[in-house]
Amino acid sequence: MRRIVAGFVAASILLIVATTGAHARATLTPYEFTVTDVESGRPDRVWISDGILHIRGLPVKTVITGDIVGTADTIRNVNVDLSTGDAEAWGTFVRSVTWQGLSGTFEGHFTAKVIDGATVVRLVGHGSGAFDGMHHRDVLHSVEPGVNEGGGIILDPHG
Repeated sequence: MRRIVAGFVAASILLIVATTGAHARATLTPYEFTVTDVESGRPDRVWISDGILHIRGLPVKTVITGDIVGTADTIRNVNVDLSTGDAEAWGTFVRSVTWQGLSGTFEGHFTAKVIDGATVVRLVGHGSGAFDGMHHRDVLHSVEPGVNEGGGIILDPHG
């Protein structure tokens, strides 16, 4: 029985050490940036119902400047309350960027709210290329129509 307990304790310690070491290598790096809409395409569908303007599949190209530099292609879906101008949006993005000497892409999804003319956008994405295995989370706010700025954090599980 002592050998079983000793074996269990040894295995538990190895598991803790192994998983602690893996987490110790991961890094979180903050960055700041600005996103500017530069080109919009034709949406897949547009309609109005019950005072809400619905837009689906709106392609928008953006330019990214700051600590992270590049471009992004987004597909946006938007609902706008025509009586207040408030809106909600969601969609997907692919960013081709350079950050700290690395180049690659981040793909993910976003949500946004517009209330009283102020926009807040939240994005989550995963990397490929030089960013393979990395993830990012961003929060942006509007500074003027078509221009959002904010910050994010890149999680690099490899350290």
